[in-house]
Amino acid sequence: MKEMLYRLRRKLHQNAELSHREINTSNLIRLELESLGPDQLFGNLGGYGILAIFSGNRKGKTILFRADMDALPIVELNSEYNSFNPEVSHKCGHDGHSTILLGLARKFKNRDFAGNILLLFQPAEETGSGAEAVLQEDIFKNYKIDYCLGIHNLPGFESNTIVSKSGVFASASCGMNLKLVGSSSHASQPEAGNSPILAFSAILEALHALPKMNSKFEQAAMITVVHACLGKEAFGTNPAEAVIRATLRCHNTEVLDAIKNRIRELSQGIASAYQLNSELEWVEEFPAVFNDFKLYKQVSGFTTKAGFSFLELDTPFAWSEDFAHFGKRFPALLIGIGAGKNHPPLHSADYDFPDEIILPTIEFLFELSYFLN
Repeated sequence: MKEMLYRLRRKLHQNAELSHREINTSNLIRLELESLGPDQLFGNLGGYGILAIFSGNRKGKTILFRADMDALPIVELNSEYNSFNPEVSHKCGHDGHSTILLGLARKFKNRDFAGNILLLFQPAEETGSGAEAVLQEDIFKNYKIDYCLGIHNLPGFESNTIVSKSGVFASASCGMNLKLVGSSSHASQPEAGNSPILAFSAILEALHALPKMNSKFEQAAMITVVHACLGKEAFGTNPAEAVIRATLRCHNTEVLDAIKNRIRELSQGIASAYQLNSELEWVEEFPAVFNDFKLYKQVSGFTTKAGFSFLELDTPFAWSEDFAHFGKRFPALLIGIGAGKNHPPLHSADYDFPDEIILPTIEFLFELSYFLN
């Protein structure tokens, strides 16, 4: 099975597609699942999501395993099996996550287990919109799910180490788009227009200081300016517009909301002081991932007893995951899988999913499903 799964992962890698465009990815996954004969198979969930249900030969709990399937707008550098889409690649390992669930499907096809196993291949994780869209589907409104488990590979941790913690596991985050609008004039007559340059500079400086000034020491918050643009490359024109884009992160969703409100007040106040119009938009919003305490204790206890290497985190990760939405509906746990101490980091151009963690992760999840029943 190993070589078959490795080939499948690389086939998914070559068909990398952005959020909301996972058409080929979805078709490939569906074909694999159809060959395994699940009891129920649903497509086009929340866009291009796929759900396979395998029912066991005796009563038991219903466990949902979730993997993501979208890719990123990153040009890859290192793959021998490059993406067919030259500016889109699997630099977060979603091709590997989906392969692990397909391998898990092969383990459950004999039906020798208790309860029901739901395998969800979720679209649009990278934009923070996929989980919420999937959960609006009738199957999730009407189905009683006892446990929900998600996985994510983690470069920087020893290969195949199971990494998790109770409570907040990954941070809340959102994107900020701020536009400032004044009036243009000839560059020789700046007084005839109203350039946003001073407001632009003041807001950038304020964003840098805002987390320190508006959150407590234990409420780690971060604002990263990812794009800032004033005017255009036109030497004869005094600019009328400026754009600032930033990412906000915090371990606590409520603290993040408070900082968003402060940014709104601050940007509107500065814009008004300089007689500018301002437009503020929040995009790609992720709540904090909160791991269920009881489920965490069960999984961590099983992991050590079963002989798997386990690491409990001291602090949450700074990155975000839309798996958070599942935790609002069901007892949920996001589990990290070590991808190697020296493995290239997620979202880097030279990252590639480490195939050697596929089979051990499948075995871990398979044994865990028996334990939870």
